[in-house]
Amino acid sequence: MKKILCCLLFCSGVLSYAAAQENNTSMPVANMFLAHKSEWSKTASVKELAAAIAAQTTDAEDQLRLLMLWMNNFLTVDEVKYNSGNYQPTGLDNIMKYRKAFGIDYAELTTAFCKELKIPCLNVLGYSKMKNYIAGSGFKEPNASWNLVKIKGQWYICDLFSSTQTMLNRSGFMSVLDTRYFMPDPARYITHAIPMDPAFQLLTNPISMQSYTNAGLDAIDKSIHSLNSVDYTAYAEQTMKLSPAARAMREAKAAYAYNPANPNTLIVTYYNQGVDLARNSKATNEQLKQAKSYLVKAKELLQANTALPEVQALKEPCIKGIQYLNTIIK
Repeated sequence: MKKILCCLLFCSGVLSYAAAQENNTSMPVANMFLAHKSEWSKTASVKELAAAIAAQTTDAEDQLRLLMLWMNNFLTVDEVKYNSGNYQPTGLDNIMKYRKAFGIDYAELTTAFCKELKIPCLNVLGYSKMKNYIAGSGFKEPNASWNLVKIKGQWYICDLFSSTQTMLNRSGFMSVLDTRYFMPDPARYITHAIPMDPAFQLLTNPISMQSYTNAGLDAIDKSIHSLNSVDYTAYAEQTMKLSPAARAMREAKAAYAYNPANPNTLIVTYYNQGVDLARNSKATNEQLKQAKSYLVKAKELLQANTALPEVQALKEPCIKGIQYLNTIIK
């Protein structure tokens, strides 16, 4: 069965700001970029771009600042993709070839860049209030993606999409360098976007989902108590050691506990991982039992009828999958 997780996610987290954009990129970094701008405009792959930047500086923060400047100069928002509602990842090869990207593409390019340069990096999914957001509304699916990066022993937020693109009041997007979202104060960033997993807020006491959704643009409801303290550094370090499947499952469970209005991510994660295990010809009997338990959990969440229509469509495949597994589990 074709995976559908990517089909459900990834709208932009960019807002229209009343405040002036900020640009705190250092002059040495800016001059370095200008000196190599023509050369770097021709890079054909993330690997080539990372190598070119690494040849100029070994400082991880400066390397990411140069990536930000590269995105600001050479990437444009794929507005056809945005207007069509197609938020699936574009793919690194297509990004580098056509120089068009949207939302999650920026985060995935950042992740690939960091992998090349051995900068610890996590891709984060979350929620962001668009310019028409009404205070008190909720979120049934993530609509934004950014990164966490570890530099000199400390974790930082790195949102290169919001740092390089802004949504215009009338329509469309414009490339604008706005470094408020490059390694920002986490307490400030949460007024802009909030991760599905509260530990990734990088706050000792994360704010609640209600604190974010109750307020309007660029604000939180401070009357609501924060959550219990969390060691986000240890959490991020542990996350780095997890397999992609284990990380996706932990994030989906945390996301549902944090925001029960969004059962969709957890349903799709249960479904996808259940199908993966069931289709594995080398799966053990215990793994087949695990696959069944995932599909059962997905079906139970679907029975609440709060999922998006495209996710509700998984109900019948879940039932058939459970029936099939019942015939082969010993």
